[in-house]
Amino acid sequence: MRGNPYISRKKEREALSSYWRYSYLKTDVTDILEADISKQNRSWGARGYYIATLHVCRQCGKDFRFTAQEQKLWFEEYGFFIDAYPGCCLECRREKRKQKAIKHRYDAYQTEEDGKLSIDQCKELADLIMELFGPDLDEKKRNRYNHMMNRISREERE
Repeated sequence: MRGNPYISRKKEREALSSYWRYSYLKTDVTDILEADISKQNRSWGARGYYIATLHVCRQCGKDFRFTAQEQKLWFEEYGFFIDAYPGCCLECRREKRKQKAIKHRYDAYQTEEDGKLSIDQCKELADLIMELFGPDLDEKKRNRYNHMMNRISREERE
């Protein structure tokens, strides 16, 4: 894709030849950023430039861009190997992280005895159970959820 008049054809060719995998990917050469090779985590070759690449999300199926700026962050700051690419779009990755955080909070309650939980903790646990598992709970989770709700309603009546 050509479109940025500020990037010369020479720089485009240099950037595209700076990393072997660019020839296999859909790229957007209007978004090119010079790389700092000394910060890259690699086993054999480095990238001289980051070029925006176009991908399809494995979860939602939408097209998304992995921008040059995102690549710089991934490969130079976070330490990902330079062959790594996201399989999912940013929205799906955020949703996955959110679900993981909810699961982590739920798992923290697994070590607690239900009788020792405060009412606020019971409310949070009941919300977490519904958020994670929805209305299709297995018997054990449904019993725990009902126990939390009964405790909450008893406390509110008193």
